[in-house]
Amino acid sequence: MAVTACYCVSIQNVFNSEWNLFKLQYGKNYETAVEEEFRKQVFLENKYKIEKHNAGYELGLFTYKLGINKFSDMHHDEYLKVKGFCRNKGQPMSQGSTFLTPENVNIPDEIDWRKLGAVTHVKDQGHCGSCYIFSAVGSLEGQQFRKTGRLTALSEQNVVDCNHRGCRGGYGSGTLTFIRENGGIDTEESYPYVAYEQECRFNNKTVGAHVTGHVNLPSGDEQKLKEAVAVIGPIAVAIDVFHDGFLHYKE
Repeated sequence: MAVTACYCVSIQNVFNSEWNLFKLQYGKNYETAVEEEFRKQVFLENKYKIEKHNAGYELGLFTYKLGINKFSDMHHDEYLKVKGFCRNKGQPMSQGSTFLTPENVNIPDEIDWRKLGAVTHVKDQGHCGSCYIFSAVGSLEGQQFRKTGRLTALSEQNVVDCNHRGCRGGYGSGTLTFIRENGGIDTEESYPYVAYEQECRFNNKTVGAHVTGHVNLPSGDEQKLKEAVAVIGPIAVAIDVFHDGFLHYKE
């Protein structure tokens, strides 16, 4: 019994160390001891799920690994509140051109637009359902680079504040349509991101890019996506995050 008790204390100490490291790494602060205890238990449950999944990965049961991240003290339902893609089933995509398969082009097996200079720094949407904006703006930054040779970070906050969807989710093609109708999008430097909705401060004197139109790819067609990435540049996509595993996807 003494050996068992020592083992339990040792495990608890290890877990407390991991919890404290998690809080330090992600800057977690909780208002009350009750809330911290609740978050600690959620973290423990998620840690168990991650370890169980990764054990299956090592046995070849899964093709991807999970890992602790800044969402690890959140329940899955809470996580879904910050998802950003929001389009009802059957709702048409914002009007765009149809993608045509390029002719007389050898499609490479891989291409990294980061190395070619078409991708800006990694950005964080925070607790705002704005990933649909980040996706569209990222593709626009790539096209701006390919046209001008200059990589300019554009303002997601401009779209959050000035379109009617804000932090409540939307879809990428709708964002591109908004930017076209808005007369452009400000630069990130002139209109920095704050992760919540505020009064629109769009300034056409600090516009970083314009949109004249966009092209829709057929949903779920990975070959078309591969062709588009190869010949056009970074592409805005939407990924289903409703299944529980995506919350802690690592690699």
